[in-house]
Amino acid sequence: METLTLLKMRCKGNIHHLQRNHRSPKYLLDVFNDYAEKQLKIDRELLPLSDNDTKATSGDLRIIHSSTIETEHKDITTEALSLYEQNKEERTAVIVSANSDADRISEAMTEAGLTHFKVSGRDLFDTPDVKLLLAHLSVLSNEHNSIAWTRIMKGVHAFPSHALARRFNWKLKAVGTVAIRLPSLSRKLLHSRVPSYLQRGRNRCLRY
Repeated sequence: METLTLLKMRCKGNIHHLQRNHRSPKYLLDVFNDYAEKQLKIDRELLPLSDNDTKATSGDLRIIHSSTIETEHKDITTEALSLYEQNKEERTAVIVSANSDADRISEAMTEAGLTHFKVSGRDLFDTPDVKLLLAHLSVLSNEHNSIAWTRIMKGVHAFPSHALARRFNWKLKAVGTVAIRLPSLSRKLLHSRVPSYLQRGRNRCLRY
């Protein structure tokens, strides 16, 4: 959350917001927006709005408590089966936060004899490109994040492996130096005649 707030302040007026949620009904999106605003302290202006003004009816919005992860998978399966039996022409989507959860719920549905198909695969946030992007954002927030610097050095091919980049960062820490203060690390990272890598990242953020 601190990173989001910092980027909002630095890039004010130059941020593109995905503000329209075309799928979720307003009554459901309001729950998540209220939680984000009151618990996570996210500015309401950054939260999406819904085009779907469908009104909630009895039973449409519920919080179901499960005592363990294992019983949660069974509870989800039971609920999905109940919805299917109520209207076999309708489809029910189960959204999870990890592929491993999708696998376990799929196993529970198979055991219950509930026909379904699973859409899961490689996590977008596990891809090298996204990890490199997040590393860039991390050093904008905290210039001493050695893990992020290691990923950046490897990602821009300043070093051929994470191990060498990590070792270089350890040596920098030993002498009390951070990468952004070096006059020259790599032509792809820094150049003594231009602003530092971190400054260029911030300037680029402000331009877009």
